[in-house]
Amino acid sequence: MFELPAQGEVTGPMGLEVFHDIWIGDFEFYQPAGERPKPHCCVFKSLRTGAVLDSVPRNEWSCEELFVFYYAPADLSCFLALGFPLPYHVIDLYAEFRNYTNGMRHVNKAGLYDALRYYGIMSDEHSMKAKQEDLHKKKMQELAGTTEHLTKEELKDLVVYCTQDVQLTHDLWKRMAPHFHVAQALLRGRYSAAVARMEWEGVPLDAQKLLQIRAHRATIQAELIKKADTLYGVYDKGVFKRDRFTKWAEAKGICWPRLKSGLVALDGETFDMMARDYPEVEMLADLRATLGTMRRESIQTGRDGRNRCMLSPYRARSSRNQPSNSKFIFGQPAWMRHLIQPEDGHALAYVDWSQQEYGIAAALSGDARMLESYVTGDPYFYFAKVAYNLPADTPRGGEEVEMLRTRCKACILAVQYGLGTRNLALRLKISHQEAQYLMYLHRTTFRDFWRWSQWAVRYSMFRGKIHTTLGWNMHVDQHTGGRTIMNFPMQANGCEMLRLACCMLTESLVSVCAPIHDAILITAPTSEIDRYASITKSIMAEASRQVLNGLALRTDCNIVRHPDTYQVLKGKKTWEFVNALLQPYPKVDDHQQMTFTGY
Repeated sequence: MFELPAQGEVTGPMGLEVFHDIWIGDFEFYQPAGERPKPHCCVFKSLRTGAVLDSVPRNEWSCEELFVFYYAPADLSCFLALGFPLPYHVIDLYAEFRNYTNGMRHVNKAGLYDALRYYGIMSDEHSMKAKQEDLHKKKMQELAGTTEHLTKEELKDLVVYCTQDVQLTHDLWKRMAPHFHVAQALLRGRYSAAVARMEWEGVPLDAQKLLQIRAHRATIQAELIKKADTLYGVYDKGVFKRDRFTKWAEAKGICWPRLKSGLVALDGETFDMMARDYPEVEMLADLRATLGTMRRESIQTGRDGRNRCMLSPYRARSSRNQPSNSKFIFGQPAWMRHLIQPEDGHALAYVDWSQQEYGIAAALSGDARMLESYVTGDPYFYFAKVAYNLPADTPRGGEEVEMLRTRCKACILAVQYGLGTRNLALRLKISHQEAQYLMYLHRTTFRDFWRWSQWAVRYSMFRGKIHTTLGWNMHVDQHTGGRTIMNFPMQANGCEMLRLACCMLTESLVSVCAPIHDAILITAPTSEIDRYASITKSIMAEASRQVLNGLALRTDCNIVRHPDTYQVLKGKKTWEFVNALLQPYPKVDDHQQMTFTGY
């Protein structure tokens, strides 16, 4: 463990000299979809002695040793596969390269060779040598990733390739190390270890039900469209018709958001947003998401029934994980999350921060009213009382009071998601002038928040970057949208506290199945789940305190015990419909399909 970096601490090379040795390492391994890795070989180079080893240096590590990798979760998972403890200190050059170049428009990829080209270590990507290197790399990766048993000659070639990658990583280290903020880099490396542990754990699924859904996907799609046609009348021979949907929305009195062209918006984000406000839209939103994802669904499930895939940390500009939607159960339509099921004798706890982004905005802006509203537990009602001068002891429940709260809730969420007054007016079915007045009330109620938010935009444009309390950077230029900059502090600091919580939980030997945006899914024996859920809530509160200068965000917890499955209110109707549809069909008993990776 080490002390978290102080905000504003200067960067520099100081700190690396505390390590008695620095090891540059790389593994090559075999890993079928959904399974844990099986290492083929590894190479480690000591920067103290210059020694190059074709095995793990030891199976016990000193606190005074540093391990350096490029995309460390993959290599650290091999430590777990070998039964070795993870190193105490790790720096992941992938995470540091993403942090250094995040937001730069001319940097689109972040592989090892992309980083080498960026720093001029490898020749230009259009040169013949670089193309040959890329082809060789792909060939070796394919050999390692698709072949479980290698010949002696193949293994020898793989060790040579692995040695070359270690040398290239060493060259990259020499170029990048002088610019590290060491404490922040170690924190990001610490999260790489947490990612390795979470990918190792995986999310338990009702694999039999998943196989049934795959076996009868065409029937499910056809029946869902048939049901939608009965309820909505917006399909023609299986094809969604925009004009029919427009007429349906108008007949229901739903003010649907429109594009600049005047046509109704049909993107998934709009459907999700409208489904929150109009329950009758929910099943159609699920259907559209289902038809889009079932064609490419490839949830990676191992023979043990666990969903495992790359969590892909730091891929988003906010530093959020970006696992493949088609491979990750939480990337699927909401109804498919009912497939999540704890193993026999075990339970799951889904713990999420309550109104996380609102709490972050309150803490970072220092807005006293916003902080007070968060502490009350109902910031929407607090805003309504302050904005409309309601008596402090006004109770909830009256028709007019609930109408004002609903308006204030929509306004707060519109500010939080960067929506304009036009969309706010559509959601509330009010005039544009009334929506403008609501926004005015928000600005006058939470003045310090708006000053801070506007200052953050101006300051980041002046400096050319914006950063979180723990050092995640995003470059800013004239093309960066104002909404992106305004949302960055809330989203990116939310990612920081999620990463910190995952580190503390996995280091406390809590079995974390996956991080999900502002939530964490853990598993434990049924008799222990309440205790572990309590530990998780405490650690998540502590993580928020460290990121937000002392403010502990509230958490909610949902516990699922075997044989129950994970329940999602959104998508429940679709799940019940699909479940009933599958009842007449026999179980699918084909374990080969467990690692199925696409249609």
